[in-house]
Amino acid sequence: MICYAVQLLYVYFQTIGEFLLIDHNMRVKPRGKVYSVNEGYSKFWYEPLKEYIDGLKTPPVIIFIACI
Repeated sequence: MICYAVQLLYVYFQTIGEFLLIDHNMRVKPRGKVYSVNEGYSKFWYEPLKEYIDGLKTPPVIIFIACI
């Protein structure tokens, strides 16, 4: 799977009706407990990306088997 990370931060200014580049070198932690993504066009995403995002939303299943 190929992932692209864009490190640009745009902010929408309602007063002028435009997005302006605020930070061209934004840093994001490589790992975290929270994800945020706009899923409005998720039906157009590549299947590996859909699977990855679905995996973030679904907690892992832990199976414990004990034999006595």
